[in-house]
Amino acid sequence: MISRAFAERYNDSLPGTLSSNRIRPAGRAGSAAFAVLVGSSAVLWRPFLQHCAANGEWAALPHPLEAYVECAVSAVLASLPQPPARVVWSHSQTDCLAGEAPGYVAMQRAAVAAGTAWLDPCSHLLVHPRHGPWLSLRCLLLFDDLAWAEAQPPPLPCPLAPGVQQAVRARFEAALHATSRGSIPQRDQVQRVWEMWVATREALSPGHPGRYCDSQLQYHYTRNKVVLRDTMEAVSATQ
Repeated sequence: MISRAFAERYNDSLPGTLSSNRIRPAGRAGSAAFAVLVGSSAVLWRPFLQHCAANGEWAALPHPLEAYVECAVSAVLASLPQPPARVVWSHSQTDCLAGEAPGYVAMQRAAVAAGTAWLDPCSHLLVHPRHGPWLSLRCLLLFDDLAWAEAQPPPLPCPLAPGVQQAVRARFEAALHATSRGSIPQRDQVQRVWEMWVATREALSPGHPGRYCDSQLQYHYTRNKVVLRDTMEAVSATQ
């Protein structure tokens, strides 16, 4: 197999329209730098709620879930003898890209380049071999002084059962039409019809055991603090 570093595979996978989202090499390893892609599954929800319940001011933060992810990841990184030179969060812009202005790493394409998940070309959602479509990418860790050019992983095959892609396309087109009538949907537009976008994700793998619970889904798509507060109270009552 061809030995190619992650950053090189990621950069080469981007079309010209996303050329400014390429990762700019840095450090002694250059484009061969070791990288780790960090994601979360449905398991994240309960410890997040417990943390918010134990730290009353946390839920009042503008973006409590993202703040919790940063806190948890940073705590792990602080224990490493050689922490990453750069941490690229999926929820915020970074200046480690090739473009002149800060931007976002195309995390879904990063997951494909890492051999982590399959990207559905219709819904633009990832499907993980274990977690199915219930995977959230959180950050990319770049160890710029540690070279690691591993064998390029083979692309994951399409995991969808026959006939599923047609159902996914129908759900996606319906959600897109209800959201923005064909243009790139904005977050506030998605929030108004969030259940239609959930239905699109569910159509990729109906009945998948990794599905987020209802409260996690609603908060994931709407960022509704009332949902967060009510769920926190329910968790606290059971402890």
